[in-house]
Amino acid sequence: MEPGEPEHANYWGDETGSSVWYRWVAPASGRVEIATAAPHVVDIYTGSSISHLQNDERECDPDWYDDQCLKANVVAGTVYRISVAGGEGSFQLDWRLFTRPANDDFASPAVLSGLDAVFPSIEDGVDLATAEAEEPQHHAGSAASHSLWYRWTAKWDSDVTLGATVGDEGRMQCFYDATDLAVYTGSALTSLARVARVHVTQEEGASCETPGLSFTARADTTYHIVVNAQNGYSPLSGRLSAVPRCNVIGTAANDTVVGTARDDVICGLAGDDVLKGQGGDDVFIGGPGIDAASYADAPAAVTANLTTGTATGHGTDTLRDIENLVGSPFNDKLDGNAGANTLNGGAGIDGLWGQAGIDTILGADGADTVGGGPGADRINGGAGVDTAHFGQAPAITVNLTTGSATGEGTDVLTLFENVTGSPGADTITGNSAGNLLQGAGGNDEVLGQDGNDKLYGAGGNDALTGGMGTDTCDGGTDIDTASTCETRISTP
Repeated sequence: MEPGEPEHANYWGDETGSSVWYRWVAPASGRVEIATAAPHVVDIYTGSSISHLQNDERECDPDWYDDQCLKANVVAGTVYRISVAGGEGSFQLDWRLFTRPANDDFASPAVLSGLDAVFPSIEDGVDLATAEAEEPQHHAGSAASHSLWYRWTAKWDSDVTLGATVGDEGRMQCFYDATDLAVYTGSALTSLARVARVHVTQEEGASCETPGLSFTARADTTYHIVVNAQNGYSPLSGRLSAVPRCNVIGTAANDTVVGTARDDVICGLAGDDVLKGQGGDDVFIGGPGIDAASYADAPAAVTANLTTGTATGHGTDTLRDIENLVGSPFNDKLDGNAGANTLNGGAGIDGLWGQAGIDTILGADGADTVGGGPGADRINGGAGVDTAHFGQAPAITVNLTTGSATGEGTDVLTLFENVTGSPGADTITGNSAGNLLQGAGGNDEVLGQDGNDKLYGAGGNDALTGGMGTDTCDGGTDIDTASTCETRISTP
């Protein structure tokens, strides 16, 4: 140690006798946490000379580091001197810098969107959040202290629930924290109108989660949500869930329910219903029964996905409790979900994907590409030159003559001219039409049957048989064989 050097000690008071020094300029204001392993200890100072060092540190969170650790508030651009003392041999310094949360101020909230929105999680640093001078009391008689702001705009009249979690029960923080959760409307801190609020204190037990807060949201209204963690504990998380209120409603019978050109919430209620929008950003809620979202009258192609519950192209729609889809007269992409779906592509060159479940898929008009996915599906290509696609299957056996396909369920195929196989070892057999049969990867056997066929092996050691007609066989890469093929490419 140098003459005049302070006596370094960790937060348990262990004295030291040797030291090394580091100089660090804080890149941002916030809190730094620095740790090393015993018997070394670490300290942080400000000051221009060894005799004028200032130390202002606190104990680290033991959940992050079980050994020698400190934390200190730092200011951007300030020079800090860090000492490591005690012990012998090598050591490692680990540190983290936490800055004030980005959504600390009312003017810079975290923006939430949709009907089910998760608050951006703050794992640490809630204690660095502040309260603004004109900020209201979120709980009567208690000034704000560490507040985080969020903004959400209701697209439809909705019933909304909110919940927030502050602190960690494993660290017993929830016994000592007090948390406010509040909702406001208004454009400035000085003119906020409170919609709802809830307050939780230590007397309510160890749960970190605030009691649920509910309110009714009005369409096209912006709501300001604040979580005020009075003691600044971390982590912080939360969730908003909204259920739109129906404005276009069916009956208990099997209805066709048609919305308006505005943003509607279209509800089928009971029965097997067909729900149609008119170009607004709609919510389709099927309810009990087997319900369909129909875009048969859409003026452009649509992309609809029952797994994600979204549809675009004729407005931006949200799909809930919908089992079936009807496409537009244009080139659509329709995806099912894990349930039993009926997908009808309509006219156009469509991509139809059943996903899991026992699905019925209708290509209708156009040159469609159809994949059933896992499950025993009934798939009809319809008019046009259609392709049965098995790109996600492990390996398949397809026969267009018998109309059967196995490998990701036992499917029934009708009116298909072409097949694209899986990455595995496939057996693909055509029919009397002119087929395009593609093996994809794997060691495939591809048989053309009658018609003027095109057979592609792609990767793997493939065996291609053209059959009757004037056939083209292309083995692709690897070692392939071809027979009764009038034109051979990449095959002996």
